[in-house]
Amino acid sequence: YANQMMQAANEKMHQKAEQRLQAEINARTRLMEEVEKTRAEQMRDKLVLQEREKQELLQQTERDQKEWERQDHAEQLAKERRKQQIADTVQTNKRLMAQNQQFKLRQKQDMFLMKKEIEFAEQQHKNKLAQERGKVKTYYPLRHTNWYS
Repeated sequence: YANQMMQAANEKMHQKAEQRLQAEINARTRLMEEVEKTRAEQMRDKLVLQEREKQELLQQTERDQKEWERQDHAEQLAKERRKQQIADTVQTNKRLMAQNQQFKLRQKQDMFLMKKEIEFAEQQHKNKLAQERGKVKTYYPLRHTNWYS
């Protein structure tokens, strides 16, 4: 009977050790499954995050491209506006120069005409004075000379 009890106790201990070992193996297996599941989830999250970052980078690149195009368009408009302002200024200056030239020509013509009028008036005045004055005889020739008598 003692042998049986020992054997039963041995078997009980052996079963308990086997159960502990099996529980340890099961715990390791569950832990490994959980670790693999967590690792797969992390990899999936990492891929999703990378894809999201890639999409955000593409969107940011598109926004930057549009902003650059908008700024370039604004610069082109400003450049065209400045060019047009310069052309308008040049045109205005040419027009003013032409007006000044016409004004100077008109002044020159007016001065010429006024000078001619003054000369004409002076000539008429001289003619009138000459008519009013008459011809003065300053030389009277001798009709007779009495030098020998």
